[in-house]
Order: sequence, then structure tokens, then C-alpha cells
Amino acid sequence: MKRLFVSAVLAVAFSASLPAQDTDATSASFHDEPKAELAVELVKKYEGLHDRSDYPYYGYGHCKLPGEELSYDMTEEEAEELLRKDLEERYRLFYRYKKDALLLTVLSYNVGHGTLLGYGKRPNGTFMGNTYPTATIRDGKSAR
Repeated sequence: MKRLFVSAVLAVAFSASLPAQDTDATSASFHDEPKAELAVELVKKYEGLHDRSDYPYYGYGHCKLPGEELSYDMTEEEAEELLRKDLEERYRLFYRYKKDALLLTVLSYNVGHGTLLGYGKRPNGTFMGNTYPTATIRDGKSAR
């Protein structure tokens, strides 16, 4: 229920007036988004810092990847850095959706990019009404 609430809050916050972005892949950067700081602050507020009871989630909701060395003793600054890295990787998956890229980035952080883009036996973006093409992440990059 908390995740659904957070998704709704984020959708309202970002849908108001997002500027169009370049579709050039080289210019796609989460950090260049005018509302990137708002996105980070909202995720931090509603996700909160995770502790040992939240395994496998660390920091502000980062899901531990195989072979990754993380500690629940990380500082808030380290947790925020990890959050920004995660949002940057997700933003690269969605930058082509122009003004919706930031909204989709934050929403995918909450529900998982596979829910939006499709994965395995889940067809293309069932969450979004089959609007978005299937993509997978390999080494932090979108693969087609």
C-alpha cells in the first residue's frame, strides 16, 4: 500500500509540467533534469533508509545485486549517492519518452523497470497498458 501511495504522489508531482528533452542519447542524463533534485528528495522521503530487516534492500531502496558488497552501516551521503546512481541508470532506459522520462524513471524505481518494460513471461509493459517496448538491462544499459 505504501508503494502505491508513493507512486501516486510521484505521478502527481512530476506530471504537472515537465519540459521536453532532447532525444539525443549522448545528452540523456538524470542529473540534467530540472526536477531531478525533487525526484531524489521524494524517493528519500517515502522510501526511507533501509536497515537489516529490509534485506535485500540497502540505502534508499537499492536492491543488492549479485557480487555487490554493501553494508547497512552506510552513511546517508553514501545511500544518496547509490540512489542517484540507480536513478541515472533507470533514466537511460526511459530518456526517449521525453517529458515522461523522469516520471517513468522514478516510477520504475518504485515498481521495478520490468513492470513497465516487460520481462520474462510478462509481456511488454503490462503496467502501462502495453505502451512501452520491451527492454532488458545488461551492464546498466538498455538492450534491444
